[in-house]
Amino acid sequence: MKKKGVILTFTLVIVTLLIIGAKFNTVAYFTDAKETESSLKAGTVDIKIIEEFNPPVKDIQIKNMGTKKSYVRVKLIPVWQEEINGQWIDTSLSLENVIINMGEISKEKWIFSEDFYYYKGILESGEITTPKLNINVDYKEDNISEYKGKRLKLRVYAEGVQSSNEMYKSIWNLNSLPWN
Repeated sequence: MKKKGVILTFTLVIVTLLIIGAKFNTVAYFTDAKETESSLKAGTVDIKIIEEFNPPVKDIQIKNMGTKKSYVRVKLIPVWQEEINGQWIDTSLSLENVIINMGEISKEKWIFSEDFYYYKGILESGEITTPKLNINVDYKEDNISEYKGKRLKLRVYAEGVQSSNEMYKSIWNLNSLPWN
């Protein structure tokens, strides 16, 4: 009898171990793990200002040097300068006498709104704004003695923003583009 009890106990232990082992093997058969790697290359917004100045006309173009389609805008910043010790230094002279007008040829693709000239279109990678932003620069000769020996400098500031996802709304703080 004792022999039967030992055999029965031994058999139960073996069966229990087989059941437990089968359970773990079953779990192993229904699980799997793999590792993959993905990469994402972000596009770039990169613009270049191309300008020619033959007083009183300044022609400005913007080239999209980046990989993303982009909107562009340009701001013109006039400043009176005076020469001190061989260097031209900005002055605080009034800019009320400065006259800046956009040429007729530019009005087809450019629009002025809130201190910026906006190009009415999307620049593809490598594309240049056409037509040029044609600007006529002049000044009133009121109080000319105050400006004698000074020069008028017209700085060009340009911004580009990707055209997708309405990024102009958050980057330029606009509700819509000025030509829409």
